Amino acid sequence: MSSVAVVVDACVLIKASVRDTLIRAYGAGLYLLHWTDDILAEIERNLAATGMTTPEGAERLAAKLREALADARVSGHERLIPSMTNDPKDRHGLAAAVASGSRLIVTDNLKDFPVHAVVDHGIEACGPDEFLVGLFETNPSLMAEIVEIQARVLRRPPLTTAQVLVNLTRDGVPTFAGLVRA
Repeated sequence: MSSVAVVVDACVLIKASVRDTLIRAYGAGLYLLHWTDDILAEIERNLAATGMTTPEGAERLAAKLREALADARVSGHERLIPSMTNDPKDRHGLAAAVASGSRLIVTDNLKDFPVHAVVDHGIEACGPDEFLVGLFETNPSLMAEIVEIQARVLRRPPLTTAQVLVNLTRDGVPTFAGLVRA
C-alpha cells in the first residue's frame, strides 16, 4: 500500500484522532493523500455545525490543513463531476480520485460510492479502519510508532498512547487500534 494514491473523504477527516493518524502516515510516506477545496470546506462546515469546535476553530484547522497539505490538493476535477454516477453530494470526491489517479477513496459513507460507480474508474472505496489496518499490515512498527508519537505530542489535553487508542476506537477504527494495542 505504500505508493497507493488515496482521496480521504471529509467524514473521515472530521475525526481528530483518525485525521492525525492518517496525516502522520501520509507524512511517513505510507500513501499519497489527495484532497480538494470542497473536502476541506465540508470539514470546516461540519466541525462548526456539530459543535465539535467554534467556526473560528474550524476555519483555523482548515487553513492549517490547506497549508500543511498543499502538495496533496487536487484541482481540475470539477469538469468530471457531471459524469460521476455515485451519490450526487459525493461526486466531487470521486471526480477528485479520477483526476488524481487515486486507487482508493477512504470514507465512512461506503453507500455513497457503490461498486458500480467506482469500478470503471479503477477505484475502490473502503472504510478508514480497513485502510489503516492495511497500512499496519504493511508496516506494523512504523504505524505503532506513529500512534505513540501522536500521543507524545498532544498537549491539550495531553494523552497517553492508551488514551489515543481509546479515541481511535471511538472514532471508528477499532480493528486498527486493537492491532496497535497488541
